[in-house]
Amino acid sequence: MPQVLKAHVKEEILKSGLSEFYKTGYDKSKIRDIAIKSNVSPGNIYRYFTNKEQLFHAIITPVYNELKIMFGKLNAAEASNTETLARDFADMLVQIVKKHRYEIHIIMSNETILPHVSKELDELVGNVIISNFKLKSSKDISDYDKIMIKAYTESVKKGLVKIIEETNSKSDLDALIGDFIKIFF
Repeated sequence: MPQVLKAHVKEEILKSGLSEFYKTGYDKSKIRDIAIKSNVSPGNIYRYFTNKEQLFHAIITPVYNELKIMFGKLNAAEASNTETLARDFADMLVQIVKKHRYEIHIIMSNETILPHVSKELDELVGNVIISNFKLKSSKDISDYDKIMIKAYTESVKKGLVKIIEETNSKSDLDALIGDFIKIFF
């Protein structure tokens, strides 16, 4: 008689996987270590996930999809001024980081594992930076500006990762992310 997959076991595997991917990174994470943290055998993990990559994507994909929806709701192109855009962007980042701190860290710091996600995230953040640029200037975006936009985009991602790593207080998180985003606006 086949065993029934249990939701609470799967949740424990996901939770332990998140912890392991955050602490040791994808490449150094091992199913064996995730199994130990989950109090299951490595073989039992493979009943729920075919491999480490599938487990990783089960953890990251829902949060990344939520992040994309939030960027869509931000509607940066419709912002009326830089202050509103900065506030809305910072509020969005605070909201998603408070809810999914470790997943956001993993998404923004694993460009080689998630190249398509990294490229799409660059575009999403870049579009906010471009909207800010357009609010500040009526001139067309030059090649020089495009380089600056790419640099700002990378800085936002890397800065957010650093803030997540260095901040334990949720109130500090609000202030740091808000002040950090204001630098670019």
